[in-house]
Amino acid sequence: MSRLSESLKINLDTIRTRTFDFKGQEFKVRIPKTKEAEEIFKKSEFPPLELVNEKYAELTKGIFDRKEEIENSDADIQFLENDVMMGETSLRKLAEAQAGSEIRIVESFKLLVLPNGETLTDITYEEISEDFPKPIQYDLVRKIAEVISPSYEEIRKN
Repeated sequence: MSRLSESLKINLDTIRTRTFDFKGQEFKVRIPKTKEAEEIFKKSEFPPLELVNEKYAELTKGIFDRKEEIENSDADIQFLENDVMMGETSLRKLAEAQAGSEIRIVESFKLLVLPNGETLTDITYEEISEDFPKPIQYDLVRKIAEVISPSYEEIRKN
Protein backbone atom coordinates (compact mmCIF):
# COMPACT_ATOMS: atom_id res chain seq x y z
CA MET A 1 0.00 0.00 0.00
CA SER A 2 1.35 3.40 -0.90
CA ARG A 3 1.48 6.45 1.30
CA LEU A 4 -1.35 7.98 -0.75
CA SER A 5 -3.73 5.05 -0.42
CA GLU A 6 -2.90 4.70 3.28
CA SER A 7 -3.52 8.36 4.03
CA LEU A 8 -6.81 8.35 2.07
CA LYS A 9 -7.77 4.98 3.60
CA ILE A 10 -8.47 3.52 0.17
CA ASN A 11 -9.17 -0.16 -0.32
CA LEU A 12 -7.18 -0.68 -3.52
CA ASP A 13 -8.76 -4.08 -4.18
CA THR A 14 -12.19 -2.45 -4.33
CA ILE A 15 -11.10 0.55 -6.38
CA ARG A 16 -9.16 -1.59 -8.86
CA THR A 17 -12.07 -3.95 -9.55
CA ARG A 18 -14.78 -3.31 -12.13
CA THR A 19 -17.85 -5.28 -13.03
CA PHE A 20 -19.21 -5.91 -16.50
CA ASP A 21 -21.98 -7.90 -18.12
CA PHE A 22 -21.23 -10.39 -20.87
CA LYS A 23 -24.07 -12.35 -22.46
CA GLY A 24 -26.16 -12.06 -19.30
CA GLN A 25 -23.31 -13.13 -17.02
CA GLU A 26 -21.72 -10.76 -14.53
CA PHE A 27 -17.92 -10.71 -14.46
CA LYS A 28 -15.49 -8.85 -12.22
CA VAL A 29 -12.11 -7.83 -13.52
CA ARG A 30 -9.08 -6.49 -11.70
CA ILE A 31 -7.55 -3.39 -13.27
CA PRO A 32 -3.81 -4.03 -13.62
CA LYS A 33 -1.28 -1.48 -12.46
CA THR A 34 0.50 0.35 -15.27
CA LYS A 35 3.67 -1.73 -15.01
CA GLU A 36 1.67 -4.98 -15.01
CA ALA A 37 -0.31 -3.85 -18.07
CA GLU A 38 2.95 -3.07 -19.88
CA GLU A 39 4.31 -6.52 -19.00
CA ILE A 40 1.14 -8.17 -20.33
CA PHE A 41 1.50 -6.24 -23.58
CA LYS A 42 5.18 -7.24 -23.91
CA LYS A 43 4.38 -10.91 -23.25
CA SER A 44 1.80 -11.01 -26.01
CA GLU A 45 3.84 -8.97 -28.49
CA PHE A 46 7.00 -11.01 -27.95
CA PRO A 47 5.89 -14.56 -27.13
CA PRO A 48 8.50 -17.04 -25.87
CA LEU A 49 10.36 -18.87 -28.64
CA GLU A 50 9.40 -22.29 -27.28
CA LEU A 51 5.69 -21.46 -27.59
CA VAL A 52 6.22 -20.07 -31.09
CA ASN A 53 8.10 -23.25 -32.05
CA GLU A 54 5.29 -25.37 -30.60
CA LYS A 55 2.70 -23.48 -32.69
CA TYR A 56 4.97 -23.67 -35.75
CA ALA A 57 5.26 -27.45 -35.31
CA GLU A 58 1.45 -27.71 -35.15
CA LEU A 59 1.07 -25.60 -38.30
CA THR A 60 3.66 -27.54 -40.28
CA LYS A 61 2.75 -31.01 -39.01
CA GLY A 62 2.97 -33.40 -41.91
CA ILE A 63 4.08 -30.80 -44.44
CA PHE A 64 7.73 -31.82 -44.29
CA ASP A 65 6.74 -35.45 -44.95
CA ARG A 66 5.38 -34.26 -48.29
CA LYS A 67 8.16 -31.77 -49.05
CA GLU A 68 9.36 -33.45 -52.25
CA GLU A 69 5.81 -33.88 -53.54
CA ILE A 70 5.00 -30.23 -52.76
CA GLU A 71 8.19 -28.92 -54.35
CA ASN A 72 7.40 -30.85 -57.54
CA SER A 73 3.85 -29.48 -57.70
CA ASP A 74 2.39 -26.13 -58.73
CA ALA A 75 1.60 -25.30 -55.10
CA ASP A 76 2.73 -21.83 -54.04
CA ILE A 77 4.68 -23.24 -51.06
CA GLN A 78 8.34 -22.51 -50.42
CA PHE A 79 10.56 -24.23 -47.88
CA LEU A 80 13.02 -21.76 -46.40
CA GLU A 81 15.81 -22.39 -43.92
CA ASN A 82 13.66 -21.71 -40.83
CA ASP A 83 10.20 -21.15 -42.29
CA VAL A 84 7.60 -22.31 -44.73
CA MET A 85 5.92 -19.76 -46.97
CA MET A 86 2.42 -20.42 -48.29
CA GLY A 87 2.02 -17.76 -50.92
CA GLU A 88 2.85 -14.54 -49.10
CA THR A 89 2.14 -16.04 -45.67
CA SER A 90 4.97 -17.01 -43.36
CA LEU A 91 3.96 -19.96 -41.19
CA ARG A 92 6.51 -18.82 -38.58
CA LYS A 93 4.87 -15.35 -38.41
CA LEU A 94 1.49 -17.06 -38.18
CA ALA A 95 2.80 -19.18 -35.29
CA GLU A 96 4.05 -16.01 -33.55
CA ALA A 97 0.62 -14.41 -33.96
CA GLN A 98 -1.13 -17.50 -32.57
CA ALA A 99 1.25 -17.66 -29.60
CA GLY A 100 0.75 -13.95 -28.88
CA SER A 101 -3.01 -14.35 -29.12
CA GLU A 102 -3.01 -17.26 -26.66
CA ILE A 103 -0.88 -15.27 -24.22
CA ARG A 104 -3.22 -12.27 -24.52
CA ILE A 105 -6.20 -14.53 -23.79
CA VAL A 106 -4.56 -16.18 -20.77
CA GLU A 107 -3.33 -12.89 -19.33
CA SER A 108 -6.80 -11.36 -19.75
CA PHE A 109 -8.47 -14.30 -17.99
CA LYS A 110 -5.95 -13.95 -15.15
CA LEU A 111 -7.45 -10.50 -14.50
CA LEU A 112 -10.89 -11.96 -13.81
CA VAL A 113 -11.94 -12.00 -10.16
CA LEU A 114 -13.89 -15.03 -8.96
CA PRO A 115 -16.97 -14.64 -6.73
CA ASN A 116 -14.85 -15.63 -3.69
CA GLY A 117 -12.39 -12.81 -4.49
CA GLU A 118 -9.63 -15.07 -5.81
CA THR A 119 -8.06 -14.67 -9.24
CA LEU A 120 -7.11 -17.22 -11.89
CA THR A 121 -3.34 -16.72 -11.61
CA ASP A 122 -2.48 -20.26 -12.66
CA ILE A 123 -5.01 -20.79 -15.47
CA THR A 124 -3.72 -22.25 -18.74
CA TYR A 125 -4.84 -21.76 -22.31
CA GLU A 126 -5.85 -25.42 -22.46
CA GLU A 127 -8.28 -24.88 -19.55
CA ILE A 128 -9.76 -21.80 -21.22
CA SER A 129 -10.18 -23.46 -24.61
CA GLU A 130 -11.84 -26.44 -22.93
CA ASP A 131 -14.75 -24.24 -21.81
CA PHE A 132 -14.77 -21.36 -24.30
CA PRO A 133 -14.70 -21.57 -28.11
CA LYS A 134 -12.34 -19.12 -29.87
CA PRO A 135 -15.04 -16.54 -30.75
CA ILE A 136 -16.14 -16.35 -27.10
CA GLN A 137 -12.50 -16.10 -25.98
CA TYR A 138 -11.94 -13.16 -28.33
CA ASP A 139 -15.20 -11.47 -27.30
CA LEU A 140 -14.35 -11.80 -23.60
CA VAL A 141 -10.81 -10.49 -24.11
CA ARG A 142 -12.20 -7.53 -26.06
CA LYS A 143 -14.69 -6.82 -23.27
CA ILE A 144 -12.01 -7.10 -20.57
CA ALA A 145 -9.80 -4.69 -22.55
CA GLU A 146 -12.69 -2.20 -22.79
CA VAL A 147 -13.29 -2.41 -19.05
CA ILE A 148 -9.67 -2.02 -17.97
CA SER A 149 -8.89 0.78 -20.40
CA PRO A 150 -12.03 2.70 -21.31
CA SER A 151 -11.97 4.95 -24.32
CA TYR A 152 -11.84 8.71 -24.08
CA GLU A 153 -15.58 8.89 -24.79
CA GLU A 154 -16.30 6.54 -21.87
CA ILE A 155 -14.24 8.69 -19.52
CA ARG A 156 -15.98 11.89 -20.68
CA LYS A 157 -19.41 10.34 -19.93
CA ASN A 158 -18.48 9.87 -16.28
